[in-house]
Amino acid sequence: MRMNGHKALLLFALCLLCSSARLLYSAIPDNMAVLVPGYHVIYENQQARQVGSFVYRESDGSFFTSSYGSDFAIRCFNPQQDSEPNYPDPYQVFNVKKDDSGVSWQCADDASLLKVAGSYNVVDGTYDTYAYSMISGMVLNPKPVTVNGTFYDAGELAILSDSAETRSAQTSKRILTWDMREIGAPTDNPDPNDPNVCAAFDPLSPQYDPENLPDMANAHYSYSLLDIQKFGKHFGYGCVNWNDTFNYILTLQDMAWALGVGYVLPTDDDRSGDKRVCFSTSGKKIYFSSKDSRNDGACYIHPDTFEMICNGEGTYTGIWSLDIETKELKRLFDDSDSQGACIISSEMDVLPVGRRNLTGLPYDDSVDQILFDGSNISGNLCGMNCLVDNGSDEPSIYPVIDGFDFLNFAEIDVYSLGYYKIDLNDPETFPQHEVTEGFPFDPNNICYESYVNIEKWPKIWSITTDKDNNIYFYIRGAYGVYRYDTAGRLICIRNMPQTMTFNVDAYSELYDCSSFLDDEQSGVYNCSSYRLATRYINYGPEGSQYEMPQLMFMSSAGKTVGGINAFKPCDFDRDGIITAADVDFFETQLKRGNDVPSCYDDDYLDYLKADLNGSGRNVRYLVPEDTLPGRTDPVELGNVAVTQKDVEVFYQFVTPGNINLDDTVDMQDYLAFAANFMTYPDSAPGWAEGDFDFDDDVDMDDLLLLVESWLKYDD
Repeated sequence: MRMNGHKALLLFALCLLCSSARLLYSAIPDNMAVLVPGYHVIYENQQARQVGSFVYRESDGSFFTSSYGSDFAIRCFNPQQDSEPNYPDPYQVFNVKKDDSGVSWQCADDASLLKVAGSYNVVDGTYDTYAYSMISGMVLNPKPVTVNGTFYDAGELAILSDSAETRSAQTSKRILTWDMREIGAPTDNPDPNDPNVCAAFDPLSPQYDPENLPDMANAHYSYSLLDIQKFGKHFGYGCVNWNDTFNYILTLQDMAWALGVGYVLPTDDDRSGDKRVCFSTSGKKIYFSSKDSRNDGACYIHPDTFEMICNGEGTYTGIWSLDIETKELKRLFDDSDSQGACIISSEMDVLPVGRRNLTGLPYDDSVDQILFDGSNISGNLCGMNCLVDNGSDEPSIYPVIDGFDFLNFAEIDVYSLGYYKIDLNDPETFPQHEVTEGFPFDPNNICYESYVNIEKWPKIWSITTDKDNNIYFYIRGAYGVYRYDTAGRLICIRNMPQTMTFNVDAYSELYDCSSFLDDEQSGVYNCSSYRLATRYINYGPEGSQYEMPQLMFMSSAGKTVGGINAFKPCDFDRDGIITAADVDFFETQLKRGNDVPSCYDDDYLDYLKADLNGSGRNVRYLVPEDTLPGRTDPVELGNVAVTQKDVEVFYQFVTPGNINLDDTVDMQDYLAFAANFMTYPDSAPGWAEGDFDFDDDVDMDDLLLLVESWLKYDD
């Protein structure tokens, strides 16, 4: 079919814009990295799917990813491997992908996951044809554990969250298990080249070893299946079936019974498996938040009268614990009276009291503190709480980060019209009646009740910690990832425009850049960072590397697994120490003032480094909508991101008065300061001369900062 001249011209214009947009984002921020390229998440040759979850296995450096949408699957990616696994037929992997970034292969296909999702009895292999799977979280067991009668060493069992809908609550799996032990490995069979390697798992074979089997091995063992179902490496190269490695430990019906509810009719609003779980310190229990957002009440069938009863909202909402060995299930906190986006919905993490006491009260050192987001019922909206699991039926909840303290830190005013994108000159931006029922919006007589909507306030959606007990979290609404350290200091370690730049670069590996410019939910604007998890990497040039935490996250827009390097605060040149070069760098960015760079500028990414509170959120558009209707390219910040607020954050980590940057304010600093006090050299003084407030002189203001710091050290 021949393309007419107008279409050809438009296509040519699009290509020019796309190529120029690609040049704008020629590099990603140095605090971010692509860990699993989107190409290695794709199932077969389908278009890229959104990553649903992932887990990193430290023992061999492998990532396991699940994808959403049709043709969903679980894949293994190893960046350190340069060749595909080579095993004799029929013990082979399939759908292998290989490039310069590493090798990936299939671990489970959609057919297997559908059978697991719809199974009434996994052991017997019975399943319902009406089901779908939505794996929304993966974690590995941190300590040895026995589940369903099978012993697993640390890292051998994956706990999967599933939020899909099936025909009945009994088949609505919320938490699955995945046996990740390699079947047919030399540890299982002395001769891996033996063509009868699967015989080690055949009960009729002399090689059968009942002490070293996959979960429920041989429930449906059949030699005929070797030629038609060839699973991945961690499925035994075709030696086992879907129900040999997967099982479940929690259904929606189990949750209903724990609450004394009868038989439940599932809906797609029962999102109790919506996020990844976290393990207790003992490694025996898991914790998870249940996000049940149904609006028509919880419907169930009375066990005696068989009458359908509907009452309440968010029946299963709250914080739950599950002992994966004993199957003891308990709701630790009932959040069911909260509504909408104000319910507890974060991916949680655990800090034992003995590592960092967040309450200030004398709890036992081994007691778990469960970190989660604030809600209507638990209080502390926009903030972070912790629940102390000390065995009580009504465990205590304590604030960890005050929500309004965070809003002040991030410079977010949830009572301003701008926060809700309300333009008094544009009635289409006015809030609708159903959002502000009882308080109609009147632009001539504005009261905050007519537009303030707490469901749109910033909300923490994912939390993780590191071995030094620092807490990290992603918060929707601020769209940044923040660190809350053991000294009680907050700092943004990745802001919104950095994420947008990352999204464009990561996504471009898969598509022409015109695909970036969809709507705000699926395009480059989506800065969500779910499934936060921590690992440690070595950073820097060879010979001077140092260890630091790296936060792994699920990038919805980039359709990949990304990494956020948690550098030492204010170490802008990334050498692991704070030097005069770092102070000079910050001063340079601060003094730009209103001269905000766009991503056309070479120093765009440098400027974003100095945004220590993550206030760089707004984006301006340079491509007029009437040029290409409905299309706008984000090209520069719409606000000054580096302000006096960032100076306050900077002072938390680089003490004013500490001229020689040796972490103390003493006589050496004073003498260096005194030599420049109230002098007027030809060139503007810097930090090394005593200009601590960055105003190009050394005066009484700087002296007061030095004295204040000195007194703190003297105390």
